[in-house]
Amino acid sequence: MKAVTEGSFVWTDLSTPDAEAASMFYARLLGWTIHRDESEMGVYLIGEVAGRDVAGMMAQSPEPAGMPPMWTIYLASEKLETTIDRVAHHGGTVVAPPFSIPGGRIAIVADPTGGTFAIAEWPGEGGFETYGEPGAVCWAELLTPDVPKAVEFYTAVFGWVAKTEPSQTAGSYTVFHHHGEQMLGVMPMPEMVPSGAPAFWQIYFAAADLDATVAAATSAHAKILVPKMQVGEHSWFATMEDPQGATFSLFAGEM
Repeated sequence: MKAVTEGSFVWTDLSTPDAEAASMFYARLLGWTIHRDESEMGVYLIGEVAGRDVAGMMAQSPEPAGMPPMWTIYLASEKLETTIDRVAHHGGTVVAPPFSIPGGRIAIVADPTGGTFAIAEWPGEGGFETYGEPGAVCWAELLTPDVPKAVEFYTAVFGWVAKTEPSQTAGSYTVFHHHGEQMLGVMPMPEMVPSGAPAFWQIYFAAADLDATVAAATSAHAKILVPKMQVGEHSWFATMEDPQGATFSLFAGEM
């Protein structure tokens, strides 16, 4: 489980038009058991691997209109208002001001290149109960039209250390380090994305057998956006679009 320290990557969830259908898709694909958490805010579906929470899903609000289905990353805050002040000071914007959820408070913000994410103020430990295991989240990366601006923002707001190296597939790839450990990545927006599109965060799920998982996804009406590709000597990934239009990646090998 990931401890809650300022700027830690602690959770992810999917906002989608039909959360029930999405939960069935990801459960079949990643071996999840689905737990229903009902509150005054509605139904929140939690994917579990071996009884441990890995990700959430919820029905998409009709407002704001035109928002696509998407996975959102959650970054921890020790004091929500203080973190939001830093976001605004360094060129970010507040999409949804702080509001209460079971167990804590969150706010939705956007970086200066358009990448939206949640800031979560939770006591104790964060949302992930397992990470990096087959079926669980193993990575996330920001795809942005302006890598330098994004790097400047996140390092200033959260104190991350950015290390950039050449990449055979993306030209360059930057890894954010938090307390000395690799945590998240950032890369230039791929050419296939329409010009002018805002930045977005991409979630990676670990797959024990990448070929079999991709085949299962396509048989369940997901689309392949990036076919299986090798990165490094012992790692592979593929990027998919689920049946309702949210993008995600599958990963196998060494991080």
